[in-house]
Amino acid sequence: MLIYNDAEIRRREIHIKSLDVTIPLTSDMIRAICRQLVLYAMVSASFWTRVFTFRRAPYKIGFYPAKPKPWYKMWNITKWMGFRYSDDFANCDILCYFEDTTTGDLNEELLNGSNKKVLNGTCIDIGKDKVQDVFLDVFGYALGVDPLVFEGKVVRKSIKNAEHDGQIIICPIDHREESMSYQRFIENCYDGKMVEDIRVPIVGDKIPYVYLKRRPIGERFANENTECILVETGEALSALEVDQLVKFSQKMGLDFGGLDVLRSRDCGRIFVVDVNKTDMGPPIPLTARKKIEACSRLGKAFVEMVEGYAA
Repeated sequence: MLIYNDAEIRRREIHIKSLDVTIPLTSDMIRAICRQLVLYAMVSASFWTRVFTFRRAPYKIGFYPAKPKPWYKMWNITKWMGFRYSDDFANCDILCYFEDTTTGDLNEELLNGSNKKVLNGTCIDIGKDKVQDVFLDVFGYALGVDPLVFEGKVVRKSIKNAEHDGQIIICPIDHREESMSYQRFIENCYDGKMVEDIRVPIVGDKIPYVYLKRRPIGERFANENTECILVETGEALSALEVDQLVKFSQKMGLDFGGLDVLRSRDCGRIFVVDVNKTDMGPPIPLTARKKIEACSRLGKAFVEMVEGYAA
């Protein structure tokens, strides 16, 4: 059974064609799908309520090379606010480069030479090596290491984004694999049992709030979280860290998306370990009430950003 021309259910698995990813259809996955269907219903209700009450966002947005699907944060917040999608780029108020790949190429000719702002138009490389280089430039301390000379724990993971294949190794090693990145091991355990990631939504030069995402230590590199908490930005990040993260995002070309940030229990510093220009969400473990809050607050920040570019 095909869903949204991209996700196909095959017996006991789901195949995402655009990403060439197959996900086992377990009981946990079925529960997650049901929770996302609830979110889909809430977002759709918000969209049509805005349409019929004439309160929709007064902007047309165009996406290249693909429109976001309902599991992406971009779809949820633009539909929540009532944006209109259009393939007529010349008549859109704003454009968005939307391609769920690690590297890409924005084809200006296909955008009809539009002089409109293209969100994430220069965010064409979110590979781990690029992230590490920009991080060092902005923060002044390194995430990446040379595994041939570094001594101690190192996280070995694919340069490609969203692989979730991290492994802890002991360095130095004899041979470096070109397809892999090597990062300093960040101990982000906060209670002896769970690790905690800080997911940072970026909207232009603002961070409206952050998520604290937690899971067991044994599942440190997994994509599933046991719990997720929405907190105010100042509860998790200092003013200096917010400024640095915004500057980092700007150097990455990220106008809208999410950063995966770890805070080291050992030194107290934060480290950006991933950049997501086609971020998914809100996170599945959030309650329905918090998902509504997340969509509303992020949606309002997104409208304000578009107003600035479309003015």
